[in-house]
Amino acid sequence: MKSQRLLSSDLAGIQYLGLSGITLSCIKAITLLINGGELITHAFLISYDSNHAFLLADEYDTMIAIKDGFSSGYSGEGPRGLASALMLLYRHNVEIEEYTVDGPFMERLGYSCLLQSDIDSIRNRNPVRPSRWYDYVHDQGRDLETPGKHLSRHYPFAIPFGIIDERIIDLAVNFHKNADIAIISAYRRLEDTLRKRTGLTGESTKLFSKVFLSDDSPLRWDVPDEAELKGRANLFIATFMAFRNARAHREIECGSDTELREFLLVNELYRLEAEAMTEAELKEKRMAETALDKSMLLLKQDST
Repeated sequence: MKSQRLLSSDLAGIQYLGLSGITLSCIKAITLLINGGELITHAFLISYDSNHAFLLADEYDTMIAIKDGFSSGYSGEGPRGLASALMLLYRHNVEIEEYTVDGPFMERLGYSCLLQSDIDSIRNRNPVRPSRWYDYVHDQGRDLETPGKHLSRHYPFAIPFGIIDERIIDLAVNFHKNADIAIISAYRRLEDTLRKRTGLTGESTKLFSKVFLSDDSPLRWDVPDEAELKGRANLFIATFMAFRNARAHREIECGSDTELREFLLVNELYRLEAEAMTEAELKEKRMAETALDKSMLLLKQDST
């Protein structure tokens, strides 16, 4: 009997994440996808006896396999991990259905060599009915509607570089080495930026009051509400009073997540500073807007 030859064209050619039999690795794979901005729409829970894996479909219907690091039917890391994975997906509005497979299917998934026919068979078969994936959560004493803080620990500690101001991107890159230095440096650079931009002296809250709140403040935001303008200015003052001054004068003991939140708060001040304009810049912007409005009006009149 001749052995069948497997062609590369027979393979599904999908992405595989996680390690077979390693629950934490597979949960991390799911949270990395979510935290990385991947929009997962459907989760196919793949079950063979008490072993479980996932096929995740994104907004473009592209499949991503999460290997068989989950299990059920007893109390242990595998079942607890399965409950956490299901709760994470449910939290992010992913549609979940369970599908049973045979041993060879699960083995191929574990070796990162699913066939296209495997994927097609999952898409074309009916899910398990009655639905039982809720039981995998409830069996571990969990509740889908009140997940608790234990889920948050699974999300990776990651800086959202896409929203970091370019002027402090170097501090963000090295944040993990020394968060305190990164945060303090960000505060100092912000003060230096405003002093150079306005020619004013001073520091901390006094500087911000001069820059944004004085009668002849050199920088303003183009907002219709004066209260909104004052609110933005007071955000600078409050941030320095609540966080920067304390960090500058004593050693702050806090967790990495607290430090990251503070860094992101300072980053928002940079974004607000970049949006603030001088009187000349405001005048130029409004003249450009007026000219554009006139052009649009003329085009509308010509079309009629």
